[in-house]
Amino acid sequence: IKSVNKTDAQTLLHGFGSLEKILNSSNEQLCVCPGLGTLKAQRLYQSFNQPFKREKQKININKQNKISQDKHFDDQTHLDLSNIDEEV
Repeated sequence: IKSVNKTDAQTLLHGFGSLEKILNSSNEQLCVCPGLGTLKAQRLYQSFNQPFKREKQKININKQNKISQDKHFDDQTHLDLSNIDEEV
């Protein structure tokens, strides 16, 4: 994250106590962390709460693959009953 340095990371960890608490904090909570400032806090908050592009792309690819597999499955499992004699 641009402009967040080792000292900032140590300050955050000391102030919040755990990485989980840092990741779950609000923008306002990050802003009051000593030495962080509004811009760094905002960048951190946005980074923690914005999905990764690669993950989004992977999800889209998986959805497309699922649709393709479902269509292929439907094509394979379609029963052709036109040749069955009606002797019931």
